[in-house]
Amino acid sequence: EIEGQLDETTNQIREIQQRRKDATAQVKDFETEKKELVKTVTALSKNIHDAEVRLTNIAREHTKQQAQLKQGEDKINANKKELEDMRAAVAKREAEAEKVEAMAVKFTHQNLGEEAPVPMKVPRSKSEQYFKTKAEQLEQRKKESLESIPANRRDFNVVAQRLQEKRDIFEKKQNELKKVSMNIQSLGADVERRLKKWKKFRKTITELTNTRFEQTLQRKGQTGRVQMDHKDRTLEFSVQKDNRDSMSQIESVKLLSGGERSYATLSFLIALGDALECPFRVMDEFDVFMDQVSRRVALDLLIEQGRICRNRQFILITPQDLSSVTPAVDVKIFKLPDPKRTLAGQQTLEFARA
Repeated sequence: EIEGQLDETTNQIREIQQRRKDATAQVKDFETEKKELVKTVTALSKNIHDAEVRLTNIAREHTKQQAQLKQGEDKINANKKELEDMRAAVAKREAEAEKVEAMAVKFTHQNLGEEAPVPMKVPRSKSEQYFKTKAEQLEQRKKESLESIPANRRDFNVVAQRLQEKRDIFEKKQNELKKVSMNIQSLGADVERRLKKWKKFRKTITELTNTRFEQTLQRKGQTGRVQMDHKDRTLEFSVQKDNRDSMSQIESVKLLSGGERSYATLSFLIALGDALECPFRVMDEFDVFMDQVSRRVALDLLIEQGRICRNRQFILITPQDLSSVTPAVDVKIFKLPDPKRTLAGQQTLEFARA
């Protein structure tokens, strides 16, 4: 029965090793795709930023053109109204002058005869100087009104031409705004498509982390699973202390002992590190609360992992004894000297005296 279990375990190990090779190859493919996706997303983000800047400038120019257009229309309407008022005033004065002239002619003919000339077309109540003064005043008002209007806007045809030019510019900017909006929609759809690919890649990373976590725990005869909830941004993992006893499963790491919790955390960090591209990995007191067996397994596992990942450097800091580790070309041990302490148990700093 033991031999059968041993064969079954050997087959499982082979199957897991094959799955690991396949997963490693798949991770490399996904890493390549990830780099391309990052480059593309970066380029898309830059294009979107440039498009937003252009859109902002166009909107600002559009608002400016609308304000200028409104000012031009208001001035044209004001000039038209003023011109109509002046024409009405002139027409009224002309009508009054014709009426006064008709009265003067009638008065002259009645008193001097039909053949009498009419040298002065001025009523008796008003003098000729009065009308000259009125005419000069009207001429002065006309001159002042023309001077209040800019020289390039006194001609209605010029103003209408400028208005048409502003409208053409406005339509052009509006067409550019539509094109930019279409480009933004296209870029948004592309981002959504790539986001779906990224979520698929994230799911694959989660599955690979689970596989690696389980492989690491089985080095100590345990098993477990990592649960990553990307929506709620939570992370939990369960550990089965004996992979042959389902009743030994622990759903919360708080129920584990200190050494078991340290080894489970180390297993998770190793599993997660396979999906990271950081060239350095530093672990401080990773073997805290571990017993000698767990420390030996953890050290062998970290050294093995460091030799597999040759393009990354592992830095392990521990106050424990490392006499069981054999130095090699790729394994260096730096031991710091013990601190000097006084008999009273306190340390004294040596200051230079003048």
